Amino acid sequence: MKSIACAVAVVVFSSCFASKRLTDPVHHSSRRSSQLMVLAAGEAKAIPDADVRLTRQLNIANEILLRYGKDGASEALLEATETLNTVGPQLDGHALLSGWVSVAQIARRASADALATDAVTRAMREIERMPNVAERCDYVIDVAEEASHTLGAPQAVALLMKSGDWAQAIPSSGDRRTARLAFASALFNLEDYDAGAAILRKEKDALWSSDALIQLASPGTMLASAGPSFEAPARASVSPPMESTVEVSGPRRGVFSFLSDEGPQPAAQPVQQHKYGKKLGFESVFQGRSSSAK
Repeated sequence: MKSIACAVAVVVFSSCFASKRLTDPVHHSSRRSSQLMVLAAGEAKAIPDADVRLTRQLNIANEILLRYGKDGASEALLEATETLNTVGPQLDGHALLSGWVSVAQIARRASADALATDAVTRAMREIERMPNVAERCDYVIDVAEEASHTLGAPQAVALLMKSGDWAQAIPSSGDRRTARLAFASALFNLEDYDAGAAILRKEKDALWSSDALIQLASPGTMLASAGPSFEAPARASVSPPMESTVEVSGPRRGVFSFLSDEGPQPAAQPVQQHKYGKKLGFESVFQGRSSSAK
């Protein structure tokens, strides 16, 4: 019996020893893989190029979130946040703001609310620090989008209202109107109609702002810009309605363009989204890249 017991003990000892051979490949588990990925994010701190470093850390955080869980993603995001705090001045304005917005996005998905709040608050602060007031308008929409998700609608509304004033610095009247229409549309989506209308009124052209509201309200309508008053020579010095507004095919019948019952009414044309500015989100700027996309 003793010999049998000894033989069993030898077999068990041998199998245990064999399962922990140091020369074996690293045994994968969710916990171990997450730890190694967090280490990789920390190791990236030594990458000299700030943009490449940040891009690597954000992609690592996102990969951890998708494959291994929220906790490890939050740890990797702390490394990205440290990068933004320490070498942020080495990044251009687009990469810096995209970095803060991306941290906020991934942190929100990882239920790291405090981290998301800090990141989007920092993004809002960085916009206001930009010396070129017109350039701020390029970044407002995506920061306001994340602010609405992370901080709430009032903070997003406040930022959009400021942007309506900043737009005055845009030299081209067409670009300025495109920007203000985009900001107003965002405010309408936030259910703040008074604020959106106030943005449009900053153009000090009631005919244009009324026209814009009609087109937003009733895609495919023939009311907006239908009558001769919209094309009068006296208004030649004023920029025409933007290219992003709705175009409608079919005959026009008077100022109000009501069609008779004799013929079929043309189908409403699709409304082009009123976009302005540059994308700042993780998927648009960093995901799957070695450095940020301009």
